[in-house]
Amino acid sequence: MIVKVFKKLGMFWTGAAVGAGMALLYAPHDGKRTRRNLARFGARRWHQLQDFQGDVSSFVSNTADGVWRTSKRLPRFWSRAS
Repeated sequence: MIVKVFKKLGMFWTGAAVGAGMALLYAPHDGKRTRRNLARFGARRWHQLQDFQGDVSSFVSNTADGVWRTSKRLPRFWSRAS
């Protein structure tokens, strides 16, 4: 059983190494340009993630406020109904 696991892991890492080598050979740009493009891509995604986090935070805060306001009215409603 453990031999099969190690065999599969070995095949995975061999495939990953071959894939990385092929990517380096067929890269469309030189290393400096590729690193710059990756940094820009990462920065854009980071800003998008921060914006998304802000949107989610606002949504949750507004929803919680709405629930809180609604819950404050419930005791008066139930006391009038009895």
